[in-house]
Amino acid sequence: RGFDAYDNGEGGGGDSPPGPMDAARRVVDALPDAIAERIRLAYRSMSGTGTVSYVDAKTVTDRAIEHVDGTDVPFFLFAHYWDAHLPYTPPERHPDWISERTYDDGDRDLADLIEPIEGSEWHHLLTERFLEELTTVGELKRRYDAGVWYVDRHLGRLVEGLRAAGVYD
Repeated sequence: RGFDAYDNGEGGGGDSPPGPMDAARRVVDALPDAIAERIRLAYRSMSGTGTVSYVDAKTVTDRAIEHVDGTDVPFFLFAHYWDAHLPYTPPERHPDWISERTYDDGDRDLADLIEPIEGSEWHHLLTERFLEELTTVGELKRRYDAGVWYVDRHLGRLVEGLRAAGVYD
């Protein structure tokens, strides 16, 4: 992976001991593509959020700050935030300005938006896992905006943490 230390939320990689997901991934990767893809699809559809390796922005930031705190050697930090991606579920209440925001196409039926991909794996994931309680494009966009707001809030925390650790440059 190219990292001295790597934390994907599932164990394994870098200095971490291999976790059970690493062993399962090796087994699935060794299977013929047609079978492996069906297993991956089943895993994604059975997981709690319909996603794999989802870690919220607060946890990503906490782990990143913990990793760099007290370091005195040069490093590269890659902190990947998922909250602005499907399923758009920021873990805490967002500001009222997001809830009250309107959009030109906000009343458009969400089903119309995703109709062109009907029958695909993405359509299944969108309708069965990610968007099942949403009905309009406006609701979807407000969720996205809330995810962006949440990530931005925690990126601010990360910058503050890097400064406090004396490694922000």
